[in-house]
Amino acid sequence: MKNIKVNALASLLVNILNIVFPLITNPYLTRILSKSNYGYFNTANTWASFVIPLAAFGIYNYGIRAISKVKDDKNKINYVFSKLFYISLITSVVTTAIYFLFIYFDTSIVNLKILYYILGIQALFQFLNIEWMNEAYENYSFILYKTLVIRIGMLVAIFAFVKTPDDIVPYATIMSATTIINYLLSFLWIKREVSFVKIEVIELLKASKPLMTMLLLANANMLYTLLDRMFITKGPDENYISYYTIASSIVMLIASVLSGAINVSIPRLGYYLGKKIFILISIWSTKVHLSFSSS
Repeated sequence: MKNIKVNALASLLVNILNIVFPLITNPYLTRILSKSNYGYFNTANTWASFVIPLAAFGIYNYGIRAISKVKDDKNKINYVFSKLFYISLITSVVTTAIYFLFIYFDTSIVNLKILYYILGIQALFQFLNIEWMNEAYENYSFILYKTLVIRIGMLVAIFAFVKTPDDIVPYATIMSATTIINYLLSFLWIKREVSFVKIEVIELLKASKPLMTMLLLANANMLYTLLDRMFITKGPDENYISYYTIASSIVMLIASVLSGAINVSIPRLGYYLGKKIFILISIWSTKVHLSFSSS
C-alpha cells in the first residue's frame, strides 16, 4: 500500500500546478489576444465544458470506486476496465456527434465557429481519459510528473505560437491538444497493467443505470458553475464571459486544492470496502481526518 500522506502531497502539488500555470498564462493571453477573440474562445469553451462531462458519463467517479474494490484480482480488473472503456467509447462518439450537429445547424453562432469544433473534439477523446485507473491504483506520483511535463509543454507552445491578437485558433488548438495528450499518456501508462476482454452487450446495458446516476450526482454542480456562464454568453458583450470565466476558474481551482487532499483517500476506502474490512474503514477514515486536521 502506498503512503496516503505521499499521495495527498502529490495530489496537492498537482492542484497547485493547475493554479500556477493559468496565473502565468492568463495575463499574457489577455494582453496579446484581442478581447473579442478571447471572448469567443471562452464562449466556445463554456459549451465544450458542458458537453465533455456528458461524454464522460460519470465513469471517472464510478471507475475509481469500482476498480479500487477489485484491484487485487487481475481478472476482475480487466473485466471492469473493459466494460467501462467500451461504454465510454460509445458515449464519447455519440455525444460528440450530437454536439457537432448542434453547432453545425446553430445559426446564432456567427463568429469563429471553428473554435467550437476544436474545443469540442476533447469530448470525442474522453474514452482515453482513464485517469480514474491511475487514481484507483494510487499512481499519484505519475500524475504529478505527467501534469508538470504537460503544463510546461503547454506554456512553451503558448509563448511560441500565440503572438498576435488573431492567434485565437492556435491557442484553442494548443488547449485541446494538451488535453488529448494528457488522456493519451494516462492511457498508455495504465494499459501496461490491464488487458481488454470481451463484454456482452447486456452487461454494458446493466452498467449504464448506475453510471447514469453517477453522471447526475457527479455533475450536479454544473447547475451553478456552467449554466451561469451560458447565460452570460448570450449577453450583449462577448468580453463579459472572459472576465467571469477567469474569476470563476480561479475560485474553482482553489476549491479543488482544498478537496484534492481528501479525495486521495477514496481509492483506499474503496479497496477496504471491497474486502469488507469495515472496521479498518472506520479507523482509516478517522486517521485521515486527524492527519489533515493536524497538518
